[in-house]
Amino acid sequence: MSWEANDKMMYYGSILRPVAEVLAEAQDLRNARCWDQYHLYLLYYAMDIEDKKEQEDFLCIIDSINVRLGNLPFKRIVTSSHNQPTFNIRVPQVLSPAQVRRTEEKPVADFLSYVTIPDKANELMAKLRELMKGKSSPQEQLMPLRAMAEVGVISRPPWRAFCEKFPEMGVKESSYNNYMNLQQKRYEGPDFEVTKRIFEAFKPE
Repeated sequence: MSWEANDKMMYYGSILRPVAEVLAEAQDLRNARCWDQYHLYLLYYAMDIEDKKEQEDFLCIIDSINVRLGNLPFKRIVTSSHNQPTFNIRVPQVLSPAQVRRTEEKPVADFLSYVTIPDKANELMAKLRELMKGKSSPQEQLMPLRAMAEVGVISRPPWRAFCEKFPEMGVKESSYNNYMNLQQKRYEGPDFEVTKRIFEAFKPE
């Protein structure tokens, strides 16, 4: 079956859209993060395909996109009762197609460009890494960066810049925005005050 030519519809979020249109957008993606939500809704659609060959062909298309974006092929498990594939997937944050395009096309400024004392940037990054090392929760991981922002040695970097600089942290966007919201008091206590003083020492006299 030519999916580009069919007139079938599917839900993408709460919006009913042509399958061919959603599939074409997914095939054009270059950003693996944006693929998550397309993957989810395309799999949901695949679960509703009654013809088994048609379903398998569609799943193969999904797998080809998944592999192209650097992921492992999706595992499909056939149940004995209804011969339907089962899926184990997480629900990603839903973006509109326009937001996906902006996420793909808008360049991310380098994390170091947000440091307000350029000549101390490397030293600040070394200290930041040192203080984040070994921390497991987003609250603990982001505390040193929040301290930097509060004392003014860095302006609040966007989440994407943080992820590109510290991909090993694995901090979700919602957690980042929560703990790095400078309009809300998220940290207090002696540990936070000591951390702020550490970064205050980098500021020129």
